[in-house]
Amino acid sequence: MHTNDYLELVKRKLDLPSDYALAKVLGVTRSAISHMKMGKSGIGDETAVKVAELTGIPVARVLIDVHLERSKAPEVKAAWASMMEKFSASFDALMPRRSPRLA
Repeated sequence: MHTNDYLELVKRKLDLPSDYALAKVLGVTRSAISHMKMGKSGIGDETAVKVAELTGIPVARVLIDVHLERSKAPEVKAAWASMMEKFSASFDALMPRRSPRLA
């Protein structure tokens, strides 16, 4: 997921009416939310942890996504992508399989 996806997910989960309300919940300024949405800045680590807590997404998943998105050097991006693959495989193994009748 990308920054905008995470921000919108928090807004939906908490039924927040505006980016201002989102900013207050995340402990950042409205301007910071605007910069994140426009791609001028990314989600910082502290905010990523808050996003994870508010959405129920594992913290490691959010942090890896955030670092993957902000990485510029191809080798660093590849390292984060590799961690995401390993994390996703581990997480999928922990998740109970749903019965076909419940799907």
